[in-house]
Amino acid sequence: MSDPRLKGKLHIEVIAFSDGVEMYKKANSYLEVLTVLKDKGVVFAQCSKTMEERKIDKNELFDFVNYVPSGNGEIILRQYEGWAVVHP
Repeated sequence: MSDPRLKGKLHIEVIAFSDGVEMYKKANSYLEVLTVLKDKGVVFAQCSKTMEERKIDKNELFDFVNYVPSGNGEIILRQYEGWAVVHP
């Protein structure tokens, strides 16, 4: 995000599924880091299928998290739209 060549050209969406859901749980310590990124325009999405399989209620996650039907499906659709996928 700090690369000057990309300034104003990026739309970043972090899609969590499987164990990635832990990052969005209020019980964990990621609020400060995620809030800084959210304030810079990063969008956070969570796989609803993971929520269902693990019996996690939306109230357990940060309020700014969006939901998609499936994480892998969202990634596939984004790639089809021309998005780049970067794995941590």
